[in-house]
Amino acid sequence: MTLKPTLAGALGAILLFATPALSHASLEEQEATIGSTYKGVMRITHGCDGKATHTVRIDIPDGFYAVKPMPKAGWTLETVIGAYETPYVNHGTEMTEGVRQIIWSGGDLHDDWYDEFTFRGSLGKDAAPGPIYFPTVQLCEGAEEAWTDTSGATDVANPAPKLTLVAGAAVDEHAGHMMQSEIKLGDLTISAPFARATLPNAPVAGGFMTITNSGSSDDTLIGATSDIAGVMQVHEMVMDGDTMKMRELQGGLVIPAGATVALAPGGYHIMFMDLKGALVEGETVNVTLTFEHAGSVEVPLAIGARDAKAAMGEHDGHDGHDGMAHGTEHAGTASHSAPGDFDQAAIEGDAGRIDGLLRATFETHDNPLTLNPVLIEGDRAIVGWIQGEMGGRALLERDAAGLWRVALCAGDGLKGQANMEAMGLSADVATKLAAAQAEAEAKLDAAAIAKLDSFGEPVHFE
Repeated sequence: MTLKPTLAGALGAILLFATPALSHASLEEQEATIGSTYKGVMRITHGCDGKATHTVRIDIPDGFYAVKPMPKAGWTLETVIGAYETPYVNHGTEMTEGVRQIIWSGGDLHDDWYDEFTFRGSLGKDAAPGPIYFPTVQLCEGAEEAWTDTSGATDVANPAPKLTLVAGAAVDEHAGHMMQSEIKLGDLTISAPFARATLPNAPVAGGFMTITNSGSSDDTLIGATSDIAGVMQVHEMVMDGDTMKMRELQGGLVIPAGATVALAPGGYHIMFMDLKGALVEGETVNVTLTFEHAGSVEVPLAIGARDAKAAMGEHDGHDGHDGMAHGTEHAGTASHSAPGDFDQAAIEGDAGRIDGLLRATFETHDNPLTLNPVLIEGDRAIVGWIQGEMGGRALLERDAAGLWRVALCAGDGLKGQANMEAMGLSADVATKLAAAQAEAEAKLDAAAIAKLDSFGEPVHFE
C-alpha cells in the first residue's frame, strides 16, 4: 500500500496510499479525448440517508451524442429523447436529436451496497476542452440524493459527476491512430508530454515526454520550472545492486544529435518537488524546459490518471484504468487489481483480508509491497508497509460485516501509544498495539524502521 519504487520519494508514498473515496456518485473514467467514443460507468456507493435506491436518473450533457444505455437485470430501463443543441454527423447521417436522459428504475440498491450504471456514446469533435457534467439523481422511498451541482466548485455537497474533455490528439485517418501535438524549439521536437495525477497533499510528482534532436550537435536539458512546484529537477532511475533508486542528473540530460530520448515512468523524468497544489487528472500543467543550446520553451503537460504510462491517445496510455502509479514513478500507487475486484468476504481471517486488500489496492508487478508487521487488536489494525524507497504505517478499521478499510496512513504518527491515542485509538487498544509494535519492530533493521517513519504528515481516507 504505498508508492512505487520508481516513485522515488515521498510523493510515491502519499500517492500510493490513497484510494479514491467513493462518497458520491462519480464516473469511473473521468477523462476522455474530444471526438472519441466514451463508455460511462456511473458509480453509486450509498443510498439516501440509509434508504435503498430504487431509481437512478442521469442527464446527458450537450456535446455527448448517440448515447446507448446498458440494461441491468432487475431494473427497468427508460430513455428520454430530446433535441441536440447542435446537430451531429454519425456515420454519414445527421443527428438532430437523441437520448438526453437515462432512467433505471424498479431496483433495490441497499444503502450499504454498491453498483454501477453503464452507458456509451460519442463526444463531439468540436467540443471545447474542459469539464462537462452528468447530473445524477438517486430516488429512494420518500427521499433522494441529487448530484446535480454543475458549478465545478470543490466545496459543494452535491457535485454532479464530471468528465473532463482533453484536446491535443488529432486523428490521422490514414495511419488509423492518434497523433500527439508536437512542440518545436530549434532542432528539438518535444512530443507526447504528460504528467500523472497526484493526491491533494502529495509533495512531488513526475513529468514525461519524448525529445528528438534532429540537429548535428548534442544539446542538454539542464533545467525546468513550473508555477506549481517550488523546485524541479531532471532525474533518472538506476539500479543499485538489487534496488532501484532515483537520483538527480547533476549535469542535465544529454539529447544526442540525431537521437530521440524518452522521459518515461521508470526512467528519465522531470521531477516536481515542493508541490503547491495537486495535479488534477484532466487538467494541464505548464512547465518551462531549459536546454543548454536551444534555450527555453513552455510545454503544457496533460495530466493523466495516476497510473498513466503515456500521453492521452497513445496506445499504452494506462496500466489499467483504476491504477495509481505515480507520474514519474513519483506519484502514488498503481493498482492493476482494483479494490472492487478483491472480495474480502471470500478470505478467512483478518490477517488474510488485510493483506489481500492492501495488495489489491496498491501493489503492482513492478512495485511489490512488503507488509510487516501486521498488528491486529479487535476492530483496529496497524500495518507497516514498504514499497521501494518509501514506507509508512497504515491504520485500518473493521466494520460490522468483518470487512477492513484503510482509515489513515502516517509515519511515526502511528508509532507508540501516545501517538496512537492522538490518532483516535482508545487507551486500551493503543496500549496493546503499541506493545506488539515495539516487539515486532525491534526485529527490523534500521533501514526498514527509517522507511516506516518516513511517510510524513498523516493522510486520512473516507
